[in-house]
Amino acid sequence: MKRSLLTMTFAICALTFCSLGSAHAGRDQSACQIPVSTVYGLIGNWWRQMGETNSKLGCPSTNDEVDGPKGGRIRQFVNGQIAWTPSTGPQSMQAVWRDGPNIVVAWQDTSPFNYDFFIVRWDKDGGHDEGDGQVNVQGETRTRGSFVYRNADPAINYTFYIEGCDDLGNSTCRQGWSNPVSTWATKGQTPRIWLTRWVEEPKCDGNICTTTNDVPRVKVNGEGFTRGSEVLITVSVHGSHRASESYQVAAEYHRGYGRGSFGKNIGILDCTGSQGSTTIMDIAAFDRTTGFWSNVTSVRTCQTL
Repeated sequence: MKRSLLTMTFAICALTFCSLGSAHAGRDQSACQIPVSTVYGLIGNWWRQMGETNSKLGCPSTNDEVDGPKGGRIRQFVNGQIAWTPSTGPQSMQAVWRDGPNIVVAWQDTSPFNYDFFIVRWDKDGGHDEGDGQVNVQGETRTRGSFVYRNADPAINYTFYIEGCDDLGNSTCRQGWSNPVSTWATKGQTPRIWLTRWVEEPKCDGNICTTTNDVPRVKVNGEGFTRGSEVLITVSVHGSHRASESYQVAAEYHRGYGRGSFGKNIGILDCTGSQGSTTIMDIAAFDRTTGFWSNVTSVRTCQTL
């Protein structure tokens, strides 16, 4: 598809101001549904420098990071994402968040690589079309910078990429694009999941039918995902930050459901109401096209994972 370079009004903000600006002064860490202790490593360090739960990103919204398409990792928060892209520097980080009607994109420490300028590119709703664009940005230093996308559409999901380049007249961009960082629509359809039950069909041999297990199992249902996108469903022990099991499903059009939707039978036993020993499992779904996570929902299981 043809790529357009849009001329638009933008502002560069000092990284210390944009990053450390408090969205919710004095927010209690215990108010986060996901423990803040699950945010670790380089991503956790930058998030804490920004102000942790008091930053514009807010609380973590998933139990774990996911692998980035450029290597490294991506972590989702209530109001945006942070990515680590080691191919653009061992400690190269990118972040995005909504700030009122605007979207702030920030990146830092591409050392040992340094650049004359940076290209910031954006896609809308998971695809790059004529209406999307990119802009050249003079960094605050040769290894970091920030950019404000003004008056973002609140009904659209935005994904940003950053690339460091030299020689504006005949640009050379040796390290390539960063991992994507995304922020989702603040109104309209966003990814969500809910759980229902299913039971294994009896296996019949002539007139004799048997069932291996009459305990209902979990079905994960979702809507608000990108149509045609691959969706990753993760299952993890409540409070942990590593998936115990994962499943793949395609989000497709189904009448009566928003955007791309799915229903996926998984093998987890639903032991809600059981008198025996149970374990709480957290389930979430990740849209691989937009990089957005759904809500987290939980179920009690009586099986060992």
